[in-house]
Amino acid sequence: MLERRAAALAVGLGLVLLLAAWLGAGPVASGSPPVAPAGLSTAHASVTRPAVSIVNYTSSIDGFQLSYQEYLPSGYDPRLAYPLAVELHGINPTENAPKAGGYNTSEDGRTIAAASAAGYLLIVPNTRTGDGYYTDSPYTGPQAQDILDAITHEESLRNVSRLYLFGFSMGGMGTLAIGLAHPGLFAGLGAIATESDIYELTSYGLSIRSGPDVNALLNTSGGYPNASSIAASVWQSLSMLRLQPEAAKGLRLYFTAGGSDLAIPNNPSVWPYLEANDSLLQTSCLYISGWNESPSCTTPLAAYAALDPANFSFRYVYEPNGVHDYSQLNATDLFAFFSGSVGPGLYTGLYPVPTPVAPRVPLVTLVTSPFSCGTVSVNGVPYPNGFTLSLPAGSYNVTATPCVGYATTSISTGGGVRYNAASATVAVGASGSVVARFTTTTPGPANATVEFLAPGSCPFGTLDGVTVSPNTARSLALGTYAIAAASCGTESFSRWVVAGGASVGAALSATTSLTVSGNGSVEPLYAPSLTEANVSVRVLPAGCGPLLVDGSQVGDGASLTMAPATVPLIAGSCSGYDFSDWIAEGGVATSGAGPSTQLVVSGSGSVAAVYTISTTLPFTVRFLVTPATCGAAILVDGVAYANGTRGLLPAGPHTLSGASCVGESFGAWTATGNVSASGVSLVVSGNGTLAVSYNPDLSRPAPGANNSSSGNGWLGSAWLWGPLGVAAGAALALSIARLRQRTRTG
Repeated sequence: MLERRAAALAVGLGLVLLLAAWLGAGPVASGSPPVAPAGLSTAHASVTRPAVSIVNYTSSIDGFQLSYQEYLPSGYDPRLAYPLAVELHGINPTENAPKAGGYNTSEDGRTIAAASAAGYLLIVPNTRTGDGYYTDSPYTGPQAQDILDAITHEESLRNVSRLYLFGFSMGGMGTLAIGLAHPGLFAGLGAIATESDIYELTSYGLSIRSGPDVNALLNTSGGYPNASSIAASVWQSLSMLRLQPEAAKGLRLYFTAGGSDLAIPNNPSVWPYLEANDSLLQTSCLYISGWNESPSCTTPLAAYAALDPANFSFRYVYEPNGVHDYSQLNATDLFAFFSGSVGPGLYTGLYPVPTPVAPRVPLVTLVTSPFSCGTVSVNGVPYPNGFTLSLPAGSYNVTATPCVGYATTSISTGGGVRYNAASATVAVGASGSVVARFTTTTPGPANATVEFLAPGSCPFGTLDGVTVSPNTARSLALGTYAIAAASCGTESFSRWVVAGGASVGAALSATTSLTVSGNGSVEPLYAPSLTEANVSVRVLPAGCGPLLVDGSQVGDGASLTMAPATVPLIAGSCSGYDFSDWIAEGGVATSGAGPSTQLVVSGSGSVAAVYTISTTLPFTVRFLVTPATCGAAILVDGVAYANGTRGLLPAGPHTLSGASCVGESFGAWTATGNVSASGVSLVVSGNGTLAVSYNPDLSRPAPGANNSSSGNGWLGSAWLWGPLGVAAGAALALSIARLRQRTRTG
């Protein structure tokens, strides 16, 4: 899924989001490094790699031997204080056994050079495993604390002014989890090609790839988040930007996402939850109820930034052609944003050289205050808080409708948007925001109605020490109260879920504070404390069974009753078929992808062994696209390939075509090695290379010549264009997932 700096394959054709805008810069943070950043145009130029030092340290928790790589900035002077940047690597699923000293991380020379030129100390931890997701658990080890220990050790060696944390893919997940969980520790976070909602990411893996993307995490945390308290805690920590976006207050947050990224999609044609958009731009009410994910709708950072630009600042670089690749990162731009040399906002990066550029059509974020109250209407169409529209430059009617018991006090604008109260219109010249503020009309001491909910037959608990009946409502004065969740049979407390004007001090603590600022609800969620689980077994096709589960033969369709445990699991050979993969769901996981593995049972669920018809060994075909910005422009047997990717193709003929490329016309095919291309056919007889070239299409208008909008909201606006990689079917996507190279440099 998230291999270290390795490009994933882009598949299919369609439309891709082109997100680009400047949302208006708030005050620039102080604390620039001793050396100012260089220009952005050199981000991917040839660089000289600075010398590296390997620094050893030990874990403060278990004494495990660890290390990190240290790079000093240009002209380093030990008498000066320097900002420290810590980079977290992506996943390597083969590095799953703890290694003393940690696994060596291959660092990108462009990032090292950018940090050096910008005057930053840079350290890159060599983690004890390559797939620990930077979380603390009894199984993975204290891998979040390992990063904090590395920082503490570096601070004992160098004079550090400010701290910054950034990472690619799994490293971006760790960046958000660690950075948001320690307010005030870091000055900025960078999340490159990563996700903010691991619930949705796992659901995507199960639905599209016919298997979870987070096998290592499932194996080390007791299964899915409804199967154990450890798993629930891990899932919540890796989804903090979705569940607790207010934790980003005071941070400079840098984010990138690729429209052709099939590992972590940010395109509505691939998956309805857009990992970057739904945390930064759009409100979303999607959630995975079966895994106890909070059902509350998201409030994107754009809404926080519109209300409080002094404390919420982010720079989002969207790359429409970007696949799951480390080259989404323009490290010079990252360090310039951290230092305050460039401001926040929304931009488009032209992958694979992502220099941020301005938008073709402005983006306008609509915000209400309070968040849960009322709507903002544009040309008569109402939108909820946290909705970002694509609006071509011009004038629009704007009105605000408060919720019951409130009145509109003001409408204000920011960025390139201006409000005219006399005509109730806004003039859009560039990206910005519209904020509608409401106040209560209730005279005297304000009161609110709060619902105290409880799942199933569980009790609720207490309010200020007094037992509250479940599923009842009370009228309470606005203020803060003490609440405590009751026990519920064999189930254990998991987290609080709140909505509306109700909020809690610590969502993961059974005893905490409840703050009432308006009508709302509060509910404790529980996770089952299982003594046994039901496990259903499938073999696909059924004739390839049986399997060996803990030494016993089990056929297709069997139902097992098991205590939570880890037992041997073996898929035997099957004449005419090759073992392909395991599919595990619910509270069931496998420790590996091979035919001989371990079955990890922490709750009820299912496991399936998947076999595919045996074929001859395929050959490797390398694909080249000129220009590379045309994206996944080579289609072979309906599968799309981008520049520099490789495919495994059996010998013989294959259907061949070229995808459309905005502003370009098809040029020619060029085949070398043991492949040949003619018309719509590709013939493979061995390893080789297939290249396609495109030429500028002078008959088409230049991009940006027509900024008209379809008027169908952000999914139908003029900033939806360009090439898109779409996973065309679960079986196809599963085969593609097996073909992805698992390199440690991704």
